[in-house]
Amino acid sequence: MAFIDRIGRKFMLLLGSIAMSIFLAAFSYIFLYDVGGFLPLLFMILFVASFAFSQGAVVWVLFAEMFPNNIRSRGVSIGSFSHWVFYSMLLFLFPVIKKSFKDNSGIGYIFAFFAVVTFLSFFFYKKYIVETKGKSLEELEKETVAG
Repeated sequence: MAFIDRIGRKFMLLLGSIAMSIFLAAFSYIFLYDVGGFLPLLFMILFVASFAFSQGAVVWVLFAEMFPNNIRSRGVSIGSFSHWVFYSMLLFLFPVIKKSFKDNSGIGYIFAFFAVVTFLSFFFYKKYIVETKGKSLEELEKETVAG
């Protein structure tokens, strides 16, 4: 929490989305061109670190901060529920999509799609996420609901 408060949620999301896009694209390249060695492991570790630094931690803080006080508990519950539903759908659909390709290059296309979507999240965060660093919940409510 102290780290998130010091750096800022929006900056962490922006930085993380760019880093995750790069490592997902690199992972895609590995599967499309059958690159072996230590690179798959390196890119996977760097992706996981980028995710943990940004979306993996910041989303839970934003859930608690983005809703007005009178609906916060319901909003956090719905946000958490939808997060896990879409995560579950992704986990169940990945093998189905992979089976539709004849070889391992299919995984490369899947990761290329993930890279593009993650890159697009950068623009979503830039436009729609309000920086909450150093602001009280009451200040945020005034800023987002009234303004």
